[in-house]
Amino acid sequence: MSGWNNRIVRREFTSPAGYKEVVYGVVEAHYDNDGKVEAITEDFIIPTAETEDGLVDELKRFLSAFDKPILDYDNFIGCS
Repeated sequence: MSGWNNRIVRREFTSPAGYKEVVYGVVEAHYDNDGKVEAITEDFIIPTAETEDGLVDELKRFLSAFDKPILDYDNFIGCS
């Protein structure tokens, strides 16, 4: 089952002052033939479309990401 869908990712940053910040965003997750996430997009994505209906569909895909476990960005460094 290879393919992709939108997923929520947790990403942790350390500021130059040493403070830890955690942010959440949406990425495209790409799956291997066994249904395991093998790569994600490096940057968070934003919903865009050429029509209003297309944007509604895109937002529905974003919302469906909340039905799946949150991924940890650090597990995919170098895989995107």
